[in-house]
Amino acid sequence: MAATEPLPPSPSGTSYRSARLAARCPPSGRFYRVVQGQTVWRGIVEVFSLTNHPKAKLCYAWSHREGPKDKGERFVAVLGVPPADSAKRAIQVAIVQEAKSKKA
Repeated sequence: MAATEPLPPSPSGTSYRSARLAARCPPSGRFYRVVQGQTVWRGIVEVFSLTNHPKAKLCYAWSHREGPKDKGERFVAVLGVPPADSAKRAIQVAIVQEAKSKKA
């Protein structure tokens, strides 16, 4: 059984803008993902409110360590479209997608 649980939120309020897309960052959330009793991911998910995007109103983003001895850093962004309709689901979608891409 797998679970993604929110931890207490951290404050934010940053705004981002480009010529084609604008985003406001509401408070981020701290999450962890547990699969078969082991924590497989733990971190802060930033939630961005998007304007001028044709399909998504939100985007979920985070980074995590990877590579030999966790010296690298990978940035992940998931649009808030089904099935990624929450930060919890965005984490699940990203983990599944990453596992599928490693198998290919």
